[in-house]
Amino acid sequence: MVGWFTDLLRLAWGLLYWNFRKTVFRRRRGPCPCQAPSDSGRAGETHCEACSTWHQPWRFRRICPHLTRTPAGVRCGVDTAQIQTFWGRALAYYAGTALSIYLIAALGIFAGLRGIGYAVTPTDILWPPAWHRIDQKRAEFFFKKGATALEAGDIREALFALGVAHNLAPRDYATSALLARLYQGTQPALSDQLYAQTLQRHPDHATQTAQSWMRALLARGDFSLLQTLAFDRLMAGQETPAPWLHALIFASRQCHDTAPIAKLATASAGEAWRPVLETELLWSQGKKDEVAQRLAQPGSGASPYIVRYQADLLLALDQPEAAVQRISAQTGVPDADRVRILFAAYARRGLHEKLRQDALRLLARQPSAAVVDLLASHLIRHPNAPLLADIVAQLRSTPLPATDEAFVAYTALFCAAGLADDKPHMDQLLDTMKQRSNAPLHALDRARDYFDRHDSTTRLGNILAPLALSLDATYAIYETNADRDTAR
Repeated sequence: MVGWFTDLLRLAWGLLYWNFRKTVFRRRRGPCPCQAPSDSGRAGETHCEACSTWHQPWRFRRICPHLTRTPAGVRCGVDTAQIQTFWGRALAYYAGTALSIYLIAALGIFAGLRGIGYAVTPTDILWPPAWHRIDQKRAEFFFKKGATALEAGDIREALFALGVAHNLAPRDYATSALLARLYQGTQPALSDQLYAQTLQRHPDHATQTAQSWMRALLARGDFSLLQTLAFDRLMAGQETPAPWLHALIFASRQCHDTAPIAKLATASAGEAWRPVLETELLWSQGKKDEVAQRLAQPGSGASPYIVRYQADLLLALDQPEAAVQRISAQTGVPDADRVRILFAAYARRGLHEKLRQDALRLLARQPSAAVVDLLASHLIRHPNAPLLADIVAQLRSTPLPATDEAFVAYTALFCAAGLADDKPHMDQLLDTMKQRSNAPLHALDRARDYFDRHDSTTRLGNILAPLALSLDATYAIYETNADRDTAR
């Protein structure tokens, strides 16, 4: 074994050494470097000086095929003058050895990566132009790991795994979007940075990204940035404008800053919405009489959002009948907006029994998550303890299917109970959601403590950011909170 190994080492350096010596010999002539100098130099008679130190001299033939066997032993098979170099053989040996080592190493790496769980293929490892796919497969592995951890409620593990996936594939849309959503509660600045990068890097997903960012900003109460985002999306003019117009108006009211609205009103992008924008500017200046005069004008042909906006202002002006009439006379308005305005008008007029009958009839006829969320948003804006108790009781007897939409609706109803200081129903709804969830609901526990203690030291946005709430419910909570702050 030792002899074989030493001959292998001699082969490794001998391929270069003896070919180099023979190359020099062929150019300059002189004593042959590999033949015994005392011999004749004739073929079949001359000893091979080069193989004399080998454990098995015949192995030297791998370097020089001139070596032959004779009855007298191993001899050089050519005359001195015919000594040749065999660089091609040397190159073949070195290339073959390098390729073998490369294949062994690549297959070892492949086995190791597959053992870890990376979905790499042999081509990904063996073919250098495909090496970039290794990081892609690693990123996919950590993305799946993060998604699994998220489903199990392990936010810390999910953030770690998704962070690794993002570092490996910073331009992957799914990873960036999910990581930005998770960061919104704990690291809002990093969340905003990821959303901004994703919006720039993936213009084909701009609508989806911007809407997700809007939800994040609204939930945590970053109205200044929400105002900027909404203004930019409206100026870009590439999406359905109504949601962004509503976000801009809402954020501007929260910030007490109407500069973006005034700027949009004079821009071509805001031409279709100029009546709404001008009305909002008057409203922000406290010119209620002028607003009322504008709203008294016929509103036929207006878009559904303009009608909704006008109905909301009529409610704010304490004209509930006019609000209902305005939204009922217009076609194309979503049923949810019609019901919302109607129920708000009932509450304004003190028609609590009529409200209760219609609400429970609606819930019995359409026991869906959308209806529950609609009723919850109404109760957030217009607290009504008997109606809340009736809805909770009806949901106890006929619960919603265990879906994500149902969880969102239950969360909105939970917030309605919390804002109304209805601890029994808040705890009952929290228990219902915990029974339906396979993961801890720490965010809801913190929300319960917030409502229970009437905590004024904690930002409302810190409570709402990790909660699963619809846009309308979130808007309703901040509207109610603003009204309470004004009342104080």
